[in-house]
Amino acid sequence: MLTDKKAIKIISKADQKNVRDPKRARKPFNNIITDFFPNTQFKNTIVMDLGPGHYDLARLFKNKGAITHNIDRDPAVVKLGKYFNYEVYEMDLKKLKFSLFPIKYDGIFCKFSINAFWFKDISSLKDHITQICELVKDDAWGWIVPWNGIPKTITKKEEIKLILKTQKDTFAKYGFKCYELERKNCIKYGVTGVVSNTPLFIKNLNIPNNIKK
Repeated sequence: MLTDKKAIKIISKADQKNVRDPKRARKPFNNIITDFFPNTQFKNTIVMDLGPGHYDLARLFKNKGAITHNIDRDPAVVKLGKYFNYEVYEMDLKKLKFSLFPIKYDGIFCKFSINAFWFKDISSLKDHITQICELVKDDAWGWIVPWNGIPKTITKKEEIKLILKTQKDTFAKYGFKCYELERKNCIKYGVTGVVSNTPLFIKNLNIPNNIKK
């Protein structure tokens, strides 16, 4: 949630309607931190957030001693981050290249900002996930929930299954476990919408009991 008048003015120019809303709740981010990061060491760590929105995560992590870098293609979101004095890269996540970044990160976070159906072929999807996973150190943590909305151009069930399986298998190659989120947990963590599935890809973090079920 944004209360700063200048911040509200900046984000009012955002591309997406939900991002333009300054009253977006921060509670889902608090829930994520409480459930998945109870014992995580934040001091002297640098985290990458893909699609930072209102920088709720960055602000909460900052309070715990972490530095957060961010990537977004929306100029309004980028401007908001710079207004808050965060490191922000203006970049289309579809074209992400880990080689463009000077460091490997201690953690990576993404809530509804990537999509398995962005790409025309399986090879490009695999490469995209590889670029994400290569942003972080081998012992880094990861919390990623894609927004897997299916475009109208994809109608065959076999193709949909293959794309989702490729996403899951490629993240698994880099040590991510996958949990399909139940509706109540989607609401709790703020990942609701018209999507094909709601997988949580997670690595080196606490797995709460409500997810293990």
